[in-house]
Amino acid sequence: MKISRTQSTMNKRSILNANSLQNLAQNPKFATFFTHPMRLFFVSAAIFAALGALSFFISTDFVSAHKIYFLNLSPACAYAGFLLVAFPDWTNYTKRIFFISFALYFAVLLAFALSFFSLQIYSVFMCVFWFLLFAFCAYLSALDRNSDNLSILLILFCYFALEVAYVFTQDDKFINAFIHLNVIAIVIVSFRISVVLGAIALENSNLKDPVFIPNFIHKNIFATLGFFYIFCSLFYQYASGFVALGLGFVMLAKLKELHFIVLLRRYFVAFYYLFELSCACGYIWLGVDLLSGADGVRALHLIALCYLFAMILFVFLVAGLRHSGFVELKFPTLSVIALVLLFCAGISRSIFAPINLGFYIHIPATFVILASIFYLINFFKIFANHAFSDDPE
Repeated sequence: MKISRTQSTMNKRSILNANSLQNLAQNPKFATFFTHPMRLFFVSAAIFAALGALSFFISTDFVSAHKIYFLNLSPACAYAGFLLVAFPDWTNYTKRIFFISFALYFAVLLAFALSFFSLQIYSVFMCVFWFLLFAFCAYLSALDRNSDNLSILLILFCYFALEVAYVFTQDDKFINAFIHLNVIAIVIVSFRISVVLGAIALENSNLKDPVFIPNFIHKNIFATLGFFYIFCSLFYQYASGFVALGLGFVMLAKLKELHFIVLLRRYFVAFYYLFELSCACGYIWLGVDLLSGADGVRALHLIALCYLFAMILFVFLVAGLRHSGFVELKFPTLSVIALVLLFCAGISRSIFAPINLGFYIHIPATFVILASIFYLINFFKIFANHAFSDDPE
């Protein structure tokens, strides 16, 4: 049987492609993309965020779809990726975490697949996800007799409780409460991040033995008020406006610790400051809206895009670089543009939305998609070509 030249060429190309994939899979640096859950979960979170924005263009029920992706699937991957690295480090746990990582990722993928058929069944598997993550972190804390992370354990349990409530009631108010629980989680996690940012910003200063110590009292007050706001929004809405104002003013007070030129001249601290300022303004705006009888939706989108998702991406950049062997904290150009795009998406959706329908849906959705793609372009390459490393600190 004769083989044509075209068929022979195709066979050679197939063999070359197979060999290339095999060589890539055997690359120990590329293998860490799969063996260290932070990388896989961070990339998945960006993909879910892009899908949430894409739903505005292709889904007939984009309201439910974007809530699923933005308030649940994407943040869930973000927290799993971060905590599966951070908690073993905080509790001195050195054993492999492959099985819990696999179980969590399988639960997310199954929930995502089932979301196209039944939101209630989807929520059941998200309940499984949050319970597994909570149980694992609680187990590590108990094993190490470590009580330093009770606030994070409380947040994880609240995620589980809200998801269970949604399964039995199918009431959107429990899903909507996720935005504020997400904000509380980011405030608590970013407190640790800010210590690192401050230390890096002060490294080359002219000050003698400078130390950056953020005020943990503001963080604790914000978290307490945040939980109270969630309770009010679910069961006693009359007080929600006053609590929202309190959250905004506490966040403004929290910014005082960054009012130093030696800190703000570093672009990563300036981004951190801008996002927290957006959160403060968003909650003050939300409080005014609720007290005046408005729905506060525009303020909520300012909080969600300019703080919640911008800070999640910010943490991705810091943690991704520091756990990939980069001692110097220098964000890739496309990732910096991604942060700017997320901020612009929030401004478009909240402030410019009344001007034109494009600012309300299509422009912010496009910005979110582009921001996710830019992050993936940078960090898929970084994760594939740099071995996973411990934090330099």
